[in-house]
Amino acid sequence: FKVRTYILVNGHPILQDLNLQYKLLKKTMDLVLKVSDSVVIINTYPHVKSELWEEWISLRWKPLDKEQFFKLVGEWADDPRVELDFNNLNFIPKFPKEKRIPLKGVGREYLLHPYYEVWQDFFVRFYEPPPGKEYLLFAPCSYKKPYTRSKTWRAFLGRISGYPFFKEIHIVVISTPGVIPYEFINYYPFNAYDWPLWLETEELKREYVKVTTERVKRYVERHKERYKLYFVYLKSDPESMIAIRNAFKELGLEDKLIDTVSDETYKRIVEEGFKPALAHPAAVKELAETLKKYLS
Repeated sequence: FKVRTYILVNGHPILQDLNLQYKLLKKTMDLVLKVSDSVVIINTYPHVKSELWEEWISLRWKPLDKEQFFKLVGEWADDPRVELDFNNLNFIPKFPKEKRIPLKGVGREYLLHPYYEVWQDFFVRFYEPPPGKEYLLFAPCSYKKPYTRSKTWRAFLGRISGYPFFKEIHIVVISTPGVIPYEFINYYPFNAYDWPLWLETEELKREYVKVTTERVKRYVERHKERYKLYFVYLKSDPESMIAIRNAFKELGLEDKLIDTVSDETYKRIVEEGFKPALAHPAAVKELAETLKKYLS
């Protein structure tokens, strides 16, 4: 018979200290390679029924991203006896039913809720945009969930989805939970939150801009090699617009950011009293024409 040994790395909050973790792993590998025919080093992810899940959702522990994992285990990458398993489980954040709560309210405790924070960490450190999506379109959130049920989404998707370039567009929502790629709009908590705008204070608006700027900046910085241009369809959400512009200015990518609705068009829609403004035929027409100009 042959001996095959499995080693979990980063399995406890104390091991967030990578220097300590390397020292322990080094000692472990020195031992197991003497008594094993093969070894598998596995990156730890939080199982929903484990104590580690509670540590993760409380922001006291994080799984290692790819760069961290291979930096930790790279010493054994070329050893034919060793297999490296970074993400065999195709990790995404999961919340058991008993942990799902309606996140409805206004305040810093909602803006920076741990459930949002673990998702934002996932989108930056583990997520990869879909292949072939070379152009990002920042889109608004809506009261109705999923967003695709809202008038605004039905209007703009109905207008642009028939164009050949639509398959190259990656829709990314900007909202209270942060940056939300289209593929995840039906996932909890993005389908179970609400932020009543009429309860916002000026101080909270400033906090939203600050937090959202950083979230957008981190996402774009991580994935900037995947996108050629960035389009914005958020005229009715001034705080999100400010945050996006701030992020792109800090990244030096202002020349790649394109607004799809002019100030003049939006002003006319508002004066007309049409709501929601971004569902107006003039707004979706200008969106479509802007996309055609750059992508056709």
